[in-house]
Amino acid sequence: MGRIVKYREIAKSQKLSGMQVYCGGFHTLEGARFSVNKPLAEALLKIASSARTMQLDRCLHDLMQNLPTDGVVEDIDVLFSPVLKIDVLTLLISLWKSKPFRLKWPGSLMNNALVYSEEGRSDYRMFPIEDYDILCVI
Repeated sequence: MGRIVKYREIAKSQKLSGMQVYCGGFHTLEGARFSVNKPLAEALLKIASSARTMQLDRCLHDLMQNLPTDGVVEDIDVLFSPVLKIDVLTLLISLWKSKPFRLKWPGSLMNNALVYSEEGRSDYRMFPIEDYDILCVI
């Protein structure tokens, strides 16, 4: 389902579909930016810890309401908290379907997978690209 595309291909083609995930940090992404960490952490602190995972989708959706279509979502590290026990990409793709945005990936791309953190750490995650409706832009 997902695939890797080169940055220059994005501008040339209107036929590419899937949430655009920018890897490597070397792209100049124009557009409105939304930094997730601080506002989401503040919203989650107002919710009982036992209900945070269940309320996460709604909280993030509410916070992103003012982001223009095709804006840039970045600083998503709070979503990788092991206590949330969520599939970060599945959550973001769900939100993207209702309001398209571009995602600046905070980790790396290795062996056709998006990787967050380092192996052995509690927040380590690996997402095989073919399992998600995404375009990894390199």
